[in-house]
Amino acid sequence: MPERTRRLAAIVFTDVVGFTSAMGEDEARALGLLERKRRILKPLVRRYGGVWLKELGDGCLLSFPSAVNAVD
Repeated sequence: MPERTRRLAAIVFTDVVGFTSAMGEDEARALGLLERKRRILKPLVRRYGGVWLKELGDGCLLSFPSAVNAVD
């Protein structure tokens, strides 16, 4: 029987406030905000041992090995 391992993770979901209305007003600007969010967050997620799991519209789903890493 294979050995079981347990893993504790902190799951984070981000959201861009006002993104839906921004898309209606100026789509190019709204998409630029998403790219800016990626440029800022991706290095921080890596620095604190996180994993960028998935993007969902203007949000993203992240996983960290601990709550402390997620908050930092």
